[in-house]
Amino acid sequence: MSISLPELHQLVVKNQFKILDFDFEHYQRLETLPFFHNDPFDRMLIAQASSEKLTLITQDSKFASYDQLVPVLWN
Repeated sequence: MSISLPELHQLVVKNQFKILDFDFEHYQRLETLPFFHNDPFDRMLIAQASSEKLTLITQDSKFASYDQLVPVLWN
């Protein structure tokens, strides 16, 4: 499924999602993550979710290796 950027924006507003910046605290967490997952973007998501105490929703089984740092649903 793909949607346009205007549709994505509409969903973000409608569901009151918060767009998070990747800040220095997230970068510091990224630097300390073990290399269970090699995808740089996924590692950024893990670092950000861990820093913000958020739950990740993914089917990527590699995220489960980080379950001590961040809760993962749907894998």
